[in-house]
Amino acid sequence: MSDRIKSLKLDPASNVSLTAQLVEQIRLLIAGGDLAPGTQLPPIREMAERLGIHMHTVRIAYQRLEEDGLVSIHGRRGTIVQEFRSLDWTEKHTPSFSFGVLLPSYNLVYSAMIRGITEVTLQNRWLPMFSYTNDNPILADRLVSQMVARGVDGFIVVATGIMQVFEDATRLVDFPPIVFVDSPDMPGLRVLGDNAGAASLSTQHLIEHGHTRIGMITAQLDLPNVTECYQGYQRALQENGIAFDRELVIETEGFSPDSGFEAAMKLFQQPHYPKAVFVAADSLAVGVLHALAELGLRVPQDVALTSFNDSPYALITRPQLTSSSFPAFEIGKRAAELLQAAMLGEDPPQRQLLLPSSLAVRQSCGCS
Repeated sequence: MSDRIKSLKLDPASNVSLTAQLVEQIRLLIAGGDLAPGTQLPPIREMAERLGIHMHTVRIAYQRLEEDGLVSIHGRRGTIVQEFRSLDWTEKHTPSFSFGVLLPSYNLVYSAMIRGITEVTLQNRWLPMFSYTNDNPILADRLVSQMVARGVDGFIVVATGIMQVFEDATRLVDFPPIVFVDSPDMPGLRVLGDNAGAASLSTQHLIEHGHTRIGMITAQLDLPNVTECYQGYQRALQENGIAFDRELVIETEGFSPDSGFEAAMKLFQQPHYPKAVFVAADSLAVGVLHALAELGLRVPQDVALTSFNDSPYALITRPQLTSSSFPAFEIGKRAAELLQAAMLGEDPPQRQLLLPSSLAVRQSCGCS
């Protein structure tokens, strides 16, 4: 008997029947991958003796699990765990007044978004379940399965590299409603920031300082929201008659300060490095500032910087970052409102919301 099976505990004093308690606990173990497909559940007598309940209770629980497609019962082979499919959510689902929120990673940008979501849920008493996917499709699939098994009524999914997990779900009528955030390539309900407009604002501001050779440090360009930033940067150059130079664009892995540091070392060790750079995330810009300090280059005297997100990172650096905003708080708030309307069966007036960006001018660009 696995350790996870040994952890099962039933409460005879609960208003929930012993059968329902056993079904739910085994369902959660299967959804979380603790009971892998092909695992044999303990025989009915053994399970009953271990839990101190009647064999009939276990037999009924196993039968209900089989009806739900979670196990198959064979005479000699016993009760065998089947593969859990989160897409088997159906309209028979009983509302739980909870929803899942999947974030790609811990980032200060998302703290404001979480506040926006919780402001709405505190007013309406819905329960959000927050989890980080680390852009890992296997982890994301497990998290979705666990949340579906717990009966969530919907999902908010923030720009991640795991969207293939939801590709089938978006085509199913009976899957819980999903609101995609900062995911311009996904169908259905979406709340977006104007990433291209934000990048254009930051780049345009450097041009207004007289710079005509402007670099860009960015995360992977194949990420749809990053692609939009790249397009906004190019648009600002084009509108001002400045030739685009691909060698001035340094692409790095992820959004961490370490990634920004490595990218900046590549860019500023070139013999003819640019004297102005747009950095596609404040978290990257923190690393860029450290790299410039190590190279003996001053900001903004030697290199002018603008960034994107206008997150708490922009205020803790020296100099503080001139940064175009990603309205994370408002995006979180609108996403929660849109999802709750969908979960209640209401037809939203808009299926896509695009929130504008603005530029917060500080010192890194050369403004006093």
